Amino acid sequence: MSRFDPWTQIRFSVVRWLGGSLMFEEAAEKVRQIDFEKNDGAPSKVFETNIRYIGGLISAFELSGNRMFLKQATSLADIMLEAFDTSTGIPWQMWNVQTGTGSSEAGPSTLNNLAEVGSYQLEFFRLSQLTHDPSYHKAAQRVFDVILDNNEPHKGTPYSVPGLYPVFLDIKTGKFISGKPNLGGGSDSFYEYLIKTWALSGFRLQRNLDLWLESLRSIKKYILSRGSDQRLYMAVGDDEGLDSISDTFTCFFPGTLALASRLLNDNETLGIAHDLLMTSYNTFSSMPTHIGPENFGFLSEGDSDSDLSKSQRAEIKKYGFYLDHPYYLMRPEVIESVFYFYRITGDERYADWIWQIWQGIKDNCAVDGGYAGLRDVRIGRRGGLIGKQESFVFSETFKYMYLAFATPDVISLDDYIFSTEGHPFKRSTSFNGTF
Repeated sequence: MSRFDPWTQIRFSVVRWLGGSLMFEEAAEKVRQIDFEKNDGAPSKVFETNIRYIGGLISAFELSGNRMFLKQATSLADIMLEAFDTSTGIPWQMWNVQTGTGSSEAGPSTLNNLAEVGSYQLEFFRLSQLTHDPSYHKAAQRVFDVILDNNEPHKGTPYSVPGLYPVFLDIKTGKFISGKPNLGGGSDSFYEYLIKTWALSGFRLQRNLDLWLESLRSIKKYILSRGSDQRLYMAVGDDEGLDSISDTFTCFFPGTLALASRLLNDNETLGIAHDLLMTSYNTFSSMPTHIGPENFGFLSEGDSDSDLSKSQRAEIKKYGFYLDHPYYLMRPEVIESVFYFYRITGDERYADWIWQIWQGIKDNCAVDGGYAGLRDVRIGRRGGLIGKQESFVFSETFKYMYLAFATPDVISLDDYIFSTEGHPFKRSTSFNGTF
């Protein structure tokens, strides 16, 4: 988040903890000195502030017990709550801390997307638990109410499938505008947080579970699709048909589905999750670099390949999919899902998978002082590097790799729920509905 230059000191990850207590104390002191009321005057993305910074601060408190982190998380959340002061309660996409005004990333509009308005539940719920202040949880739930109310045919939503939601909506009216339902970027963490917030609440937020189950039924019916290679893919779709295109963001879903199957003792769902994991991992293992692309397409079983180019048909024959956007930005989703399967099943082959991906990253992405993305995963470094290292490289990509080789009691899935940015929150049974 380059827009938040004064705040970039807050990039919590297991990597920080590996340096020992002295490094951690030095980092904690820098965090203590941050004044979130001050930045460079540029608008900040509310969603990213929540999942990266507020979530990171909460998690740092959870792991260290240092209440300074909780105080800073609360301070930042109070600032971001101002972005929720709209006619619908749906937050602005961008918020200017200096002027107290909201905007859209796209410019002069009131557009936002499903993930960016519906992914406050986990962080805000935990913050309300820890501070005994219900305002954070109430703000997140109000957004939820608007989303549910407006996904009805008589409200003019472009697609109306129970449990599936269009991608884009207007924050001033709450109405959905466009975007076929999918589990990729712009939608992903909304669905992820349905089941995770239910678990974090000590299984008390029944509406979250009901909505998860409703979404899962429609995902099975409208989103999942067998490819010509017989693998199970996640498409973009609704009751009007499928678009056989996917992206690496969707690869979070096998891990979340595996977690849900464990929470609900649902072996059928675990089987579907495994099939999806095999597909996700194939996008990495089939590349000579052992690193997968940003976007990929596939041919649904029984469909004609006449609309595909010669090179796309050749790649489908070779890999089972074709590369739509062949670059790699060090994203964590495949590694995250493999981690969940390793923790849940104990099957050593998943550790081997993560090791192979790590070897690919080390051989192709390592540079002086950090790691860079690849422009083309088919040819590796020869195709050029992308000189940018996002904070999720540490908070997710490397954290999940590290935890895969730690003993299962290190941030155990029995005790913690991971946020969409890889920050662990303690599961609690203390919630009584009133905080």
